[in-house]
Amino acid sequence: MSDTPEQTVALAARHILVVDDETALAELLREVLLVRGYRVSAFTNPQAALAAYQHNPLSFDALITDQTMPGLSGLDLIREIRHINPLLPVILASGYSNVIDAASAGALGVHCFFQKPYQVQLLVEQLASLLRSHRQAQQ
Repeated sequence: MSDTPEQTVALAARHILVVDDETALAELLREVLLVRGYRVSAFTNPQAALAAYQHNPLSFDALITDQTMPGLSGLDLIREIRHINPLLPVILASGYSNVIDAASAGALGVHCFFQKPYQVQLLVEQLASLLRSHRQAQQ
């Protein structure tokens, strides 16, 4: 299904919180999303990302996070954010299949799970789908 130009603009104006301790990946996601018109706050430190979210939770429309990060795992970050906003669309990525998989991520309220390495274009498409679904659920 293709979005109309108006729907594309409405989705692209959304603010995405990106968290990955791999600087290159966090920057890649930031750039890819910026090019598509999203507002992006990218962090390589999950504690700093959590503090930014806690400071202004209503400004964020979705979270994309890595699972394995020093100090605060992706699942721990999601749990903390869920205390504030249990409905925030969440995408989780992991390079360690023995830590978490799609089924266990879904059971924890993760909307979409990607095994690393993943195709950035598929992640971006899934993000747009999640944002559309979330917008429709709020109407």
